[in-house]
Amino acid sequence: MAAALTITQEELKAIMREAMQAALSQVNPATTPTFSAVPGGGDQTKAWDLTSDKGMKYFAQATKAPDTLFDGTIEKLHHFLGLVKKRATTYGMMSVIGNIGVGR
Repeated sequence: MAAALTITQEELKAIMREAMQAALSQVNPATTPTFSAVPGGGDQTKAWDLTSDKGMKYFAQATKAPDTLFDGTIEKLHHFLGLVKKRATTYGMMSVIGNIGVGR
């Protein structure tokens, strides 16, 4: 049977601090995103410009709840997936969510 490893709370804090510093040293500094009419201009590695009014309004429209909410029944699933696909197509997010198979 292996011996138990014990460390003090201070030693644990030091280990965690070193791990966080190592992880943060690998992060690139934030850059100001360029606005695009679709998420990242079709590039999933870029972000919407949420610092502008136009970008925030676009985000709000793209992510608002649909007018008809999905009630969880199998009968309404096809209709709900159609709404999701229409929203994704309208706001250029098909590459993010994939191809939803809803026919037609």
